[in-house]
Amino acid sequence: MATPFYIKDFDGLENTVTIGVRDVLGHTHELTVDAEGLASWQLGIHIQEALPNLTAAQRELLITGIPEALWDDMFNSEES
Repeated sequence: MATPFYIKDFDGLENTVTIGVRDVLGHTHELTVDAEGLASWQLGIHIQEALPNLTAAQRELLITGIPEALWDDMFNSEES
């Protein structure tokens, strides 16, 4: 299940959308993505194929709602 998002802006010239994604901590993140890629992902295409320009952390945020800093805190194997 993907994290809920909302479309904040659409750029028809670039065919991109700016989306707002609320993470598990309640913070909102903005990502600008390819509009067709976003639609493809919503229709079931793997996120890596649909939105290849996003970083792994941005894709994880969209999928789970976990921001990179929290992910690092939770799963950091390099403890002092």
